[in-house]
Amino acid sequence: NNRIEGSIPLTIGTLQTAELLDLELNFLSGPIPAEIKGLVSLRELRLGQNLFTGTIPSTLSQLENLEILSLALNGFETSITTELATMPALRVLDLNSASLTGNFPTQFVTFASLEVLNLSGNRLTGSLPGSGWNGMDALTDLHLGGNQFSGTLPGAIADAVNLGT
Repeated sequence: NNRIEGSIPLTIGTLQTAELLDLELNFLSGPIPAEIKGLVSLRELRLGQNLFTGTIPSTLSQLENLEILSLALNGFETSITTELATMPALRVLDLNSASLTGNFPTQFVTFASLEVLNLSGNRLTGSLPGSGWNGMDALTDLHLGGNQFSGTLPGAIADAVNLGT
């Protein structure tokens, strides 16, 4: 709950030993710099409730130790970066109300380590994948409300065996 303004400096990537970066609840704006990939020891990245715009940098997928990523309540107005599905340690992905558009990334159904996926409150469209949900072995919480999805709820979503347990 600070009042930090401006953008994230490009030198952020020099913090190679940082394990937590929590800048939530500020007035940070502009794009998230690609240089954030330099935070190689990062386990938690919390940038929610700011004024970020642009795209979610695909370089985030290079943060192999990242377990928690919160980009909620920002103004990205872009589709979800599918490279996020390649992050081997990611357990929590919170993209709630981040002004995201496009379809549900089909790559997400192979996200074996993911326990919590919050995509609620965006402008996502299309239908949910009809198969492949068995790849989400660890998923316990799935938040999809407040979007513009269409079609039917796929029966295969029950293949995410820990969902709702």
